[in-house]
Amino acid sequence: MGSSFLVRSRALRVLIAASLGAAALVAVPAAASAAPAAPITPSAAAGPAAVVTAPAGVRTTITPGLKGFDNGGVVSAGSINCLSRLNGYSLAMVNVNETTYATYNNAAAAGMNIVLFQGYYPDYWASAKYGASQGSKAAKTAASLGYPKGAMIFLNLEATSGSKVVLAWVQNWIAAVRAGGYLAGIYVGIDPGLTKAQLDTLGGVSGFWKSASTSGVPVVARGYVLQQPTPLDIPFCNTKIDNNFARTDNNGAQLIGAAFPKTVSKGTASGAFVPLTPARLLDTRTGGTGPVSARKSVTLQVTGRGGVPGTGVSAVVMNVTATAPTAKGYVSVYPTGRSVPTVSNLNLVPGQTVPNLVTVQLGTNGRVTIVAGGAGTVQVIADVAGYYLSGAASEPGTFVSLTPTRLLDTRNTGTAVKNSGTTVQVAGQPVGSSRIPPTISAAVLNLTAVGPTQRGYLTAYATTNGAPLSRTSTSWPARPCRTWPRFPSTRTRDHCRSTTARSEPRICWPTSPATTCPDRRRPLAPTPPPRPPGSWTPGPMPPPGSGPTARSRCKWPGWRGSRPPPPRSSST
Repeated sequence: MGSSFLVRSRALRVLIAASLGAAALVAVPAAASAAPAAPITPSAAAGPAAVVTAPAGVRTTITPGLKGFDNGGVVSAGSINCLSRLNGYSLAMVNVNETTYATYNNAAAAGMNIVLFQGYYPDYWASAKYGASQGSKAAKTAASLGYPKGAMIFLNLEATSGSKVVLAWVQNWIAAVRAGGYLAGIYVGIDPGLTKAQLDTLGGVSGFWKSASTSGVPVVARGYVLQQPTPLDIPFCNTKIDNNFARTDNNGAQLIGAAFPKTVSKGTASGAFVPLTPARLLDTRTGGTGPVSARKSVTLQVTGRGGVPGTGVSAVVMNVTATAPTAKGYVSVYPTGRSVPTVSNLNLVPGQTVPNLVTVQLGTNGRVTIVAGGAGTVQVIADVAGYYLSGAASEPGTFVSLTPTRLLDTRNTGTAVKNSGTTVQVAGQPVGSSRIPPTISAAVLNLTAVGPTQRGYLTAYATTNGAPLSRTSTSWPARPCRTWPRFPSTRTRDHCRSTTARSEPRICWPTSPATTCPDRRRPLAPTPPPRPPGSWTPGPMPPPGSGPTARSRCKWPGWRGSRPPPPRSSST
């Protein structure tokens, strides 16, 4: 909104009847030079008949940090699905004055949270009586949509042109909205017509919405339940949007809107994912199997168990947990009948319990094989969480299994992930004998953080999006961390970002399990199996005391020391 709401409004004029209880809505095109239209009479021609297809919403408190959008016009179902399914938007700010209710219906069908607002042209601030009529209209329209009572409706307070009746107008609007059973919120935009003192003492307001605009916009003392950052009018998903993020204000209030829980149905298209209630398929501690080692793998029957069908399944999603490892090593999960892969799913440190979400193709007779690398043994637990239907994927959003392939290893490139991020090419990359298609919408990656110098986290996200507030993996010094993120792709590149203050490569490798860094701290990550001669550059170990400080381990950026290859950390 802000200036963006008014700019969009010039392309599609929403003319609002001011008379209480008989408001008519008409959408008509206007020339760029035309003056703002005055309120029309109730007898004016009506626009297209509005049809509500959304189910009744459920009153919900919007979790702080959730990402949303606003748009003064109509947002199509395709754009809504692009925003929600592929780009992480979970909140739609919908104009209650929209004539066809299309945006409301589309957002509800996609399972997004919805919060309503009401916007205006400068003409409508002329008389305080319009505040009562438009507040009542907003509440009645919300009720007809099935918008739950007790949720918020925001007034788009901007472009008042210095009207002297704005305070009375807003007070009348708040009273009418509250009388209709809803909470009143205020979006404070450019030229709101009220001072900071008036806004701070305005009664009946349940929350404020912060505009991206700063010039001429008062800052309220209680803070905001919703914040709109710059830039405005972002071209995205075949529409233009303003981003918004839910917040908690200084009084502890949060954004309240409508939720539309979706009923999960089983997929039918090839490559579709079918979620399951998690079921345990393996526990080597109690099932008589015994611990896994390099000399003792476990073949696990997957199909026909835990809700997985006996046929028609190409891959499964399992939560695999390694516990009680006796030595440093790794765990790999791969299709039965194939060669042991040169990649892994879990890195092991003695005494630690490490989980990871694993997506793995099924092998012979619907089975997978689990093997451990290293000198010791480890207990393994596997819980199935869902499966993918077999067949050539053809529908949008379906899954295609690939040969696990490493796309990035910053230890080989010499550039650790910095706070500013690292861009990774995904689409078009070779995998086995094929390539990742350039038309993909998302990718499934196994992301491993190795050698962090201090506590922090990594976030993976599409390059066209801003960095999200959520994290993909959390890391600690001297502890390798694994995670299996699924995140949208920009079809060309994806982005990894580190939040640690230091970012230089700090990697050294011991020649035996007992070897430690020269600063005599605890042992490093496990030594992986060696690669063929010539695949790494030998050299002397830096002398003790020549590198690390008291706060860091193994700090020799760019050091070409005697080391085996990087730990195996790609997906299976």
